[in-house]
Amino acid sequence: MAVNDFPGTAATGRLVSSWSNFISNTAGATTSINLVSSFSDDRGATWSAPAAITPTGGVHQGTQPVFLPDGSLYVVYIEFLPGGRATLFNIQGKHSADGGLTYSPTAAKIVDPVNGWDDPTVRDGVFLPSATASRQTGELFVTYVAVVGDTPRVHVTKSANRGSTWSPPVVVSDQPVGVSVMNPAIV
Repeated sequence: MAVNDFPGTAATGRLVSSWSNFISNTAGATTSINLVSSFSDDRGATWSAPAAITPTGGVHQGTQPVFLPDGSLYVVYIEFLPGGRATLFNIQGKHSADGGLTYSPTAAKIVDPVNGWDDPTVRDGVFLPSATASRQTGELFVTYVAVVGDTPRVHVTKSANRGSTWSPPVVVSDQPVGVSVMNPAIV
């Protein structure tokens, strides 16, 4: 969920909630996972009809909506790659110029591909990136964990143009080799 707390924008005070929509066949097996969002302009009393972030037929999860200083919205999420491994995915994003009513038709590739770290002893969110925006500049930042040389490392990437393009990821953790790190958050 995200709250537009930028005064003077068209959607000031708007709440946006985004989620994964699991679609199953008649046998109960998941056939696709698309992402949708809904917004409220009256403090949650009523909500809009769900808007599609991704089309049906793909396998996406981990939405992170973030408002930008101009009142637009950016949603970061992952797309699982073929092969059924929860640790192999792309990080993508879509911009919504109207604060969550509609989304750009094409996703931006934030990181492609990620070999995520799934801790063998602790439950983690291997495919859950974290996102934030600078309140002053509108730059977007995304953090996640990926394996580098058999060791998990926290990475950060940024966009200075509302998520159209992203910098090469930078490793920002320095824990000893073989020591786990997971679920980074950025603000």
